[in-house]
Amino acid sequence: MTTSPQESPVVEELDVAALRARYAAERDRRIRPDGATQYRRAAGSFGYYAKDPYTPRVEREPLTDSVEVLVVGGGFGDWSPAPACARPESRACG
Repeated sequence: MTTSPQESPVVEELDVAALRARYAAERDRRIRPDGATQYRRAAGSFGYYAKDPYTPRVEREPLTDSVEVLVVGGGFGDWSPAPACARPESRACG
């Protein structure tokens, strides 16, 4: 059985300036004047948040294979819609 590579949708015209303006407006909407001081330290009664209870650290050899797509730092939320466009030569990390 042979398979063909999954085709990407064709984007006829992309207004890059409008897209950048949209992202800048969304970023500006979310920035707070108190900056990083808005966050609580993971100490005291919040100390249990500093440790991931589900994933113990495991030493392993580094991966040295090649991939077509690498998603870095997306977390589960950014990677979850990907099965519709996932490729066998893709990987998420971080």
